[in-house]
Amino acid sequence: MIIGVFLRYFKTYSGTHYIPLSSGSSFCGVVGNNGIGKSSILEGLDAFFNGKNWNVNSSSKRAGKGRSTPHVVPLFLIKKSDLPSVHHSDAQALTDFVLNYNLRNPEISVTPTTRNTIKTLEEHISKLVRNIEIKDYFLMPIGMNDNNTVSVSILNGKFLSKSFNINSVDGKVSDEILHDRFNGLLHYLKYRYEYIYIYT
Repeated sequence: MIIGVFLRYFKTYSGTHYIPLSSGSSFCGVVGNNGIGKSSILEGLDAFFNGKNWNVNSSSKRAGKGRSTPHVVPLFLIKKSDLPSVHHSDAQALTDFVLNYNLRNPEISVTPTTRNTIKTLEEHISKLVRNIEIKDYFLMPIGMNDNNTVSVSILNGKFLSKSFNINSVDGKVSDEILHDRFNGLLHYLKYRYEYIYIYT
């Protein structure tokens, strides 16, 4: 199941946001006032799973492609027994990485624009770990940019490079390396699960 999603420059979301959707329950309700981003979450997942048009945030359009790359990155929670063994190594690497991604980790660069997003993710994962036997699950932040390249959202940085033993000049893992390593897993997740978005 999808328990959360990172959205960057998608519809009402400017910048990068992490939206928790579930803490282990199989039911999720998204409620709130008009205009706060409920349909943006659903449309983002529709773009990710079904290849629908990316409704890019207007501030991103004004900034131009060189400055901002919109992305949709779901956080998947999947029982280990439900994932083919060919993907276990990559899934476990992502799980170990995200479980150690927090504000106390000195390998993570925290900026004023990322602090709240990281804090929200950290609090959500802490609640999840209290609610389920996390050792029985893979927890995988994996999605894509609007140009169909693999993305792990703001989690791509020095800690990711170190976790995967990748030398990086700018402190991030390149799109090419992410694609080579995780595209098979991403492809499986996108086509294993069906997402139906009905708008009325």
